[in-house]
Amino acid sequence: MATKFIVVLAALAVVHGQHQGQGQGQGQASQQQNGYQTNQLHPAAVGYPGFAGSYQQQQQQQIQAPAQVAAIAAAPVVAPVVSPVAARIEPFDPYPQYAYAYDVHDPSTGDFKNQHETRHGNVVRGQYSLTEPDGSRRTVDYTADSHSGFNAIVRRNGHPSQ
Repeated sequence: MATKFIVVLAALAVVHGQHQGQGQGQGQASQQQNGYQTNQLHPAAVGYPGFAGSYQQQQQQQIQAPAQVAAIAAAPVVAPVVSPVAARIEPFDPYPQYAYAYDVHDPSTGDFKNQHETRHGNVVRGQYSLTEPDGSRRTVDYTADSHSGFNAIVRRNGHPSQ
């Protein structure tokens, strides 16, 4: 991760250096040095008012973009080492069983519903019911097993209120 961070910072420095002084028409000189194009920027000559005194005292910036990019490309990439985590293996249950149920009766909102379900091995049986927005009651009885799949019987009781 640190290597990626350094590579990104170096690339930003290269791009930032290449774009400084562009569009001014002055203050930039180019020359060939060791087979690479070298841009020398002279910030005092760029023509920003109020900066001449401080920038004239600083050294010239030299940017050797191809050499920096080549050094970045040649840098080795090291993947972090992750130690394996011991997984907890659940014991196999050849005959799983469970049962649950709930009821909701809220007269202030009109929310009335319930459900119960049991499982014995690979057979699940259950029922749920709820009050529809029209006032009728819907009840669903269902079973599921590996032989017949999921089967549901839906009943509607009561008359819709108008």
